[in-house]
Amino acid sequence: MHNRMVCERKKQCPNVDFCEIGIPVGSTLEFKGKGDHFCTVLNRHHVEFDGKKWMISSLTQELLGLERPVRGIDYWQFDGRDLKDIYEETYESD
Repeated sequence: MHNRMVCERKKQCPNVDFCEIGIPVGSTLEFKGKGDHFCTVLNRHHVEFDGKKWMISSLTQELLGLERPVRGIDYWQFDGRDLKDIYEETYESD
């Protein structure tokens, strides 16, 4: 059973938990930004890319060459579905 909540601008949205949003450890995620990049889900909060452990937001920031923080789930897909959509469906209010 998932905790349901609405993410409001004033409130911190929960960090992505791959297991909680239904993405199993070992799954491959596809980058939607520039270039063909793939990473593997290592655990509830980390992915592996190029032999290194990352948080999805830090990896996205690196791949985009940005100094500012980014919301990593906006740039990745799992099984052809945007991570953002999977995340939002998990935490939407009834």
